[in-house]
Amino acid sequence: MKTITPLNDYVLIEPVIETTGTLRMPEQDNTQTFEGIVVDFGEMPYNPNDCDFMPMSNPPPYLAGEKVIFNFYKSLTIKIDDKEYKAVRPDAIIAIIKETE
Repeated sequence: MKTITPLNDYVLIEPVIETTGTLRMPEQDNTQTFEGIVVDFGEMPYNPNDCDFMPMSNPPPYLAGEKVIFNFYKSLTIKIDDKEYKAVRPDAIIAIIKETE
């Protein structure tokens, strides 16, 4: 079994696959969103003003294990041991989904 650790500011997400029997077709625009579970994230966010990586001073708003909504078209697909993950930058994460009673 292989493990993967994202570097820099990438967030590794395991997509939640819909099993309702409907086929999901990509839209023509690049605003399609998907749900997924945060698996892990890098701890060196990129600072575009300095063109450099710097240690994370504040914790990210998401945690490993949380369900998020992310922009599918801003993701990279990674396959490891027949399992598919998405690697995204933090700005591709649109929302955190929290269960309420």
